[in-house]
Amino acid sequence: MELLRSGKVDPALLLTARGVLLEALEIYAAELVRRRLPMPPALRDDLRLQRGIRAARGLR
Repeated sequence: MELLRSGKVDPALLLTARGVLLEALEIYAAELVRRRLPMPPALRDDLRLQRGIRAARGLR
């Protein structure tokens, strides 16, 4: 736990984790749309943020 809190970040691991997070958020949002349920503002904001990070890095 201390190592993780030390601020040392493996860039490849961080990139992978962001990709997994974005994929999960996209699936969750799509399911809400499919069920015609409202999108929570926090989810909308997180999607916008993660999509922006992906676009800034020129990924997918």
